[in-house]
Amino acid sequence: GRNAIAGVKKHEMKLDHDNCIHYFCPHSKQLHLYNLGNQKWYIVTLDIKFDIFDSFKSVMTKYDKIFLVGDYNKKDVWEFPLDIADNKALIPRTPMKHIHFSHALVYLDDHIYVMGGHG
Repeated sequence: GRNAIAGVKKHEMKLDHDNCIHYFCPHSKQLHLYNLGNQKWYIVTLDIKFDIFDSFKSVMTKYDKIFLVGDYNKKDVWEFPLDIADNKALIPRTPMKHIHFSHALVYLDDHIYVMGGHG
């Protein structure tokens, strides 16, 4: 079902851009999701081959997708869709044109803007 994480009933979660905030835990493979409606945390241990560091930045779009962007000396862009059942993967997307780390991300008018930082 939609928005399912192992062991959590679908109707309990109901995560989307209107009621969810997120946080990628540094030096781990964990994505923390907080449902503002039921005030519960959900932790997803991602099936990835790297740890997430504080140099990564993330932003959620109105299409219920979380984008994880940048790292030291990399142009990587990853997507985590909230609407895929039991998702634990980050989907690789088109890399940035330039390396960015310790930057800011803004989602505005269906675009993601990368500003500042190093690279």
